[in-house]
Amino acid sequence: MEKIKILYIDDERINLLAFKSSFRKEFEVFSAVSAEEGFKILEETDVHIIIADQRMPETSGIEFFEEVKKIKPNPIRILITAYSDIQTVVDGINRGHVYRYITKPWNADEMRFTIRDSYDVYRLKEQNEILHSKYRKIFFESSDPILLFDEKGHISEYNKAATDLLMLMPQKMKGLSFYRLLPRADKTRKALGQLIAEGMISDVEVTLTLTNGARRTCLATVNKVLHNLEGKTVYQAILKDVTRRKEWNNLLMHTITHTQEKERERISQDLHDGLGQTLTAVKTRLEMLLLMYEKEPANSPAKRELEASIEQLKNSIEEIREICFNSLPPVLYQYGLVSAIDEIRERVSTSLFKINFSPDRTLSFADKGKETALFRVVQEFVSNSLKHAQANEVNIVLDKKGDKIYLTLRDDGVGFDVQSKRNQPGYGLKNIESRVELFNGEIALRSAPEEGTELNIVLPL
Repeated sequence: MEKIKILYIDDERINLLAFKSSFRKEFEVFSAVSAEEGFKILEETDVHIIIADQRMPETSGIEFFEEVKKIKPNPIRILITAYSDIQTVVDGINRGHVYRYITKPWNADEMRFTIRDSYDVYRLKEQNEILHSKYRKIFFESSDPILLFDEKGHISEYNKAATDLLMLMPQKMKGLSFYRLLPRADKTRKALGQLIAEGMISDVEVTLTLTNGARRTCLATVNKVLHNLEGKTVYQAILKDVTRRKEWNNLLMHTITHTQEKERERISQDLHDGLGQTLTAVKTRLEMLLLMYEKEPANSPAKRELEASIEQLKNSIEEIREICFNSLPPVLYQYGLVSAIDEIRERVSTSLFKINFSPDRTLSFADKGKETALFRVVQEFVSNSLKHAQANEVNIVLDKKGDKIYLTLRDDGVGFDVQSKRNQPGYGLKNIESRVELFNGEIALRSAPEEGTELNIVLPL
């Protein structure tokens, strides 16, 4: 087992001899009669503990510790002083970072306890420095961007990967607010709220807006790493740039959605032009045949069968038309989103269920896929309000402000707990969210039991 190495400095040799006599068997003791001699020993030897007498003729113990701290900060410092010099002890703590002090004349048992206690502190400090060194190596050499910031978002530390991600020169990173890089989206605000409340968030998708206006999609894991000496909270953010992956996923989703809509269009067209026309022709023939039985009694079996068959065909034709509209309403592609929502309102509204629609009728879309996505969201919301929410009224507002589209849908239904419903099959929330995210939009859903439901969507035009 390694012996504790001690440097003891005192201008009175008798005190040095007494110390060596008491502790030479337990510890490895180095002694010096002056600060200058002590510095020479420290140049050649690494010690764990330095003990110095305060009252020395050329350099005081505190002055010696001040200089030692600059060149050898790790050894634990113990000051020997007279009982009357309490102000000296205060100076020693403030200036020389003295760990403990012992009054003259010292007691061997007290000295032994102090030395062993100081060595435990030295070992703990050494282990902390090793861990800190490993952490800093990981911090600076990590290929993932890492930032340290306070509760106000001010960045205090960062690695090269972070400057590369944010496309900033290192001198512009210090003091930059991490929060300023985040858009004011509900998802981001929710994540920051969770961070402050729980001290950690894991793999939350955030969008960073760089100073040049470019955007980066990242998975952020943020945790509270320490409280510094001033009592301020420090957070560590590890970011994974998934911008390219997000772009590929969006491209894939666009392709899938486009393929689905084209398939719906084909099926709708086939049903309308094929089966729909055939059933209409059969219905017309039966109606003509019914005319031949016009003079027959009302309860004639043949007449009743013809009338029942015509009614069934009529219902089937209506069902096909409804399927065609839900699959791909022709009015959407011919006249646009506003007209398509108007048609939903006309088809669904009854005396018991009312749809109010307030649109900006000058709104036009260059991207038919975006228009279709918003139509599907309206379809889904109206269907949920009718089937699940037991609503009597739905209000739809479609507006344009600047370069953004705002769609608000609100019902007066029974409402629900958003978190519990989010993952339930058949409710369609995930479907709505995925359609909005596909076009880099923002979505906010608010609902509570007996308070109805409100859905706000913002899409770049």
